[in-house]
Order: sequence, then C-alpha cells, then structure tokens
Amino acid sequence: HYLLGKGLAVAAFINLTTTLPALALFVEYGFVYSWDHFTRNGHLMLGILGYGAVLTAVLTPVLLATAVWLVRPVPLIMAWTTLFLLCRLLATALVVGLHFDPRWRLMDLWNDAWLVGGACLQIRPGADGLQPAWGEAAVVLGGVSLACLSYLALRLRAVEIVR
Repeated sequence: HYLLGKGLAVAAFINLTTTLPALALFVEYGFVYSWDHFTRNGHLMLGILGYGAVLTAVLTPVLLATAVWLVRPVPLIMAWTTLFLLCRLLATALVVGLHFDPRWRLMDLWNDAWLVGGACLQIRPGADGLQPAWGEAAVVLGGVSLACLSYLALRLRAVEIVR
C-alpha cells in the first residue's frame, strides 16, 4: 500500500502539471476561437490524455524504482541527472555529431516519450531522418517500465512485514 500510495502521488503530480493544463488550454482555445473546435479536434483531446498516460506510465515506475534503489538524495539526483540529461547529450552527440544510426536516440527517455506522445497527438517528427520510429520508442519505454516494476516487485518480496 505504501508503494501504491507513493505511485498515485507521483501520477497525480505528473497529471496536475502536464495533462490538466494542456486540457485547460484545449478547452480555453475552443471557447475563444470557435465551438466547432471541439468537434473538429476531438482527437487532440484524446492525444493529450494519451501523452499524459505515457508520461505517467513511464515516469512513475522509474521514479519509484530509483527512490527504492537509492535512498539518499544525492545519489538519487545524480542518477536522474544521468538518466535524463547525460543520456540526452550522449544520444544527440552520437546521432547528430558522429552520424550514428538514429536508433542511438532510443537511450534518451525524454526523446522516447516525446516520440510516443507525438504519435498520440498525431505529430510527425522532422523529416531529417534523425529520429527512430515511435514504435521503437514505445518498446523501449515499455521495457524500462517493465524492468522498473519487476525491480519493485522483487524489492517488495524481500521486505518482511512484522505483525
């Protein structure tokens, strides 16, 4: 229950800071521009909800797994900096700077979430050929989430509950 409570708190925070403001802007634009906006662009609302679900489904298990693995705050911050900043810089340097295969960008979880979220919103990445397919990014995100959930399940089994 402890882990579920923490996960729900993280999911609520993610959705309150990303999904809810995006939905509010969608509704506000419809009120200002035209009522037809809601009928013509209903797929955008579903895309916003899908993108929020992607962020929630990936960031929640990653945060919980790293918080369980690294209890102290400094190693936790270092791990998150490596995961989300260093991997992005390395992937960009390999693909753009050294002209490696675009699949090297799959190591960047922010880019993977952007690709899958863009697919939810029906946005295509640039035609420069420097991005992998969104399906490959979805597989990586699913694998990372599954690995984090597996780690959490193993850690939960290892804890004895004293009654």
